[in-house]
Amino acid sequence: MTGATVIRIVLVGCGAISEFAHVSALDALASDCRVVAVVDLATDRRNVIGTRLGVAASHRYADVDTFLSSGLSADLAVVALPPTVAGNVVRRLLNAGLRVLTEKPFTGNAAEVRQLEGAPTDRRFGVIHNYLYRSDVIQARRLLGTGVLGPPRIIRLERLDPDHFHGKGINPHWRRVNQSGGCVIDNAYHWVYVAQELAGAPVASVTANLSPADPDAATDVAVITLEHTNGALSSVQVAWCARASLPVLEVHGEQASLCLQGDGNSCVCVTSSGVAYEMPASDADSPYRLMYRQVIDSIHAGEGFGASAEQCASVLDVLEAAIQSARVGKRVNLRSSGPLLVFGSARRIKTETPTHLSSENRR
Repeated sequence: MTGATVIRIVLVGCGAISEFAHVSALDALASDCRVVAVVDLATDRRNVIGTRLGVAASHRYADVDTFLSSGLSADLAVVALPPTVAGNVVRRLLNAGLRVLTEKPFTGNAAEVRQLEGAPTDRRFGVIHNYLYRSDVIQARRLLGTGVLGPPRIIRLERLDPDHFHGKGINPHWRRVNQSGGCVIDNAYHWVYVAQELAGAPVASVTANLSPADPDAATDVAVITLEHTNGALSSVQVAWCARASLPVLEVHGEQASLCLQGDGNSCVCVTSSGVAYEMPASDADSPYRLMYRQVIDSIHAGEGFGASAEQCASVLDVLEAAIQSARVGKRVNLRSSGPLLVFGSARRIKTETPTHLSSENRR
């Protein structure tokens, strides 16, 4: 595929995340990619998104099988579906020979994700870890790379929301269904991979407390402590019940502290001598636009794109450990370190064998 080729995309899932994140990013990159088809069970949703993206009415499909049988060609399928249904769709698209980029985590089961690792489809598959493209996270990683903070000691990634992110379509409140994983899968997932990036090390052990509002409902409060293999600690707190709360995104090292001000904003660094200085955001693009730019460049270069199956599975390992920790009331150790994520590379660097729970924790 040459650099001048426009990437043809089929967007599978026309819900809220497609409307609020994917559509604007794809519009901005119209000279490099074109959405040729949309897929969604809800007629009104596929028409809303299809119209916004200029997709012909005849190329708006109710399901993936109808799209695949149409004979329409595409270079990339983007899957934006709930994890309870996305796994089967991802596998059907990969088996049909398409490249697939999917919203995280596409399933809540680490073992299921690992079935793709090393398979012939692996280089055609990527997971969206969009928080790595936030301007404040990019700037924080640049600062950490200079060594100004020294070794990181404690990282606070705490964001409490008044409710879950409301979807659009057949079931806009699917995140509240118990099988969805609640705020652990929907929110904490992001902060786990960010924590590993900022700590510069994978997670070694997990301690967690989880609280559902209703025993039959999804978890809506999660307080998770991560111990990294380099000794750093991360506090990840997420919730769907906070009526008034400000996010706390901080990295504290031996020599300085860093405060992340949010996407599109700056980072503030305070040194041990009390000197504070601000690092303005240098990336004006939205996280999804930056992400798509990298995906398109990687496809043209014949490289992998997005987070790998193993990187997705390693985050799910941590979340599975958090659920087990909350259930048994003690720390859960992960047997070995997982992959370190290195921002900007098409495929991330792996360190040791895949992370999974040790046998002693399963007793």
